[in-house]
Parts: sequence; C-alpha cells; structure tokens
Amino acid sequence: MKSVSTIIVSVLILMIVISLAGLAYVWFTDIMGRITESTTGVMNQTIVAFGTQFRIEVAKYDANNNITVSIRNTGTQNIDMSKIAAYIEEEPAQINSGNSGIAEPGDVRTIGVTNTTEVCGKLLKITTAVGVSDSRTVSC
Repeated sequence: MKSVSTIIVSVLILMIVISLAGLAYVWFTDIMGRITESTTGVMNQTIVAFGTQFRIEVAKYDANNNITVSIRNTGTQNIDMSKIAAYIEEEPAQINSGNSGIAEPGDVRTIGVTNTTEVCGKLLKITTAVGVSDSRTVSC
C-alpha cells in the first residue's frame, strides 16, 4: 500500500495554515473597520451633544393659551429648531411657531407653544434632538 509522501503532506498543511491566516486577516480587518466606523459616529454625536447648549430666557403665558418662549443658543453647535420638543410638567406640548431653521451659536429664537390648560407656574421643558434640555417656570 502506498501512502502520501511527507513532502506533500507538509505542503498541504502549509497551504491550509496560510489559507486560515488569510481568512483570519480578512475577518479581523472587516471587524476593525466596522468598529472604527461605529466609534467615529458615536464620537461625532458626542462632540455635537457637548457643543449643544441653550438657555430658556423667557417663558410667558398669554390669554390665548399660547406660551412665548425665547431660547438663546449658548453652545458651539447649531440647533435645528425643527427637531426641538416642548413639555409642560413632563406632558408633550405642541410647538406652533418658530420651530424652523437653524439657531446658530449666540442666536435668540422665539417659539410659540400651544397649551389647552392654565400653565401659570408650571414647568416648561424644551429638549433638542441630541437630548440636551432646559426648563423654566412659565410666568403669567
């Protein structure tokens, strides 16, 4: 009975090892690329979140069930006014005006918030798309 020569066996084992090493290299390179891409996205979101700051300067209620709110962008990032939300005592409220465009750093923007109940003395909270928020008691 004839057997496979040791030289052929050595070459086959060497080819299998090289193939496995190449497969591992491609797999690790793909994984590292995905991790780097994901980390870059998270870092960019974090930088935007740290640079997004604002302050509610005025929250005044009028007789037409409307709250006029003045917001000053005190951060280093622009705020997309179409992506802000309003809450009164943690209940969602409808923004009816001023929620378009971009508030650049230093800008003061005025929005209108509609409410169907008396809000004098209640807490108004404005939140941006990145989760930054500020609260103020509504004056009458």
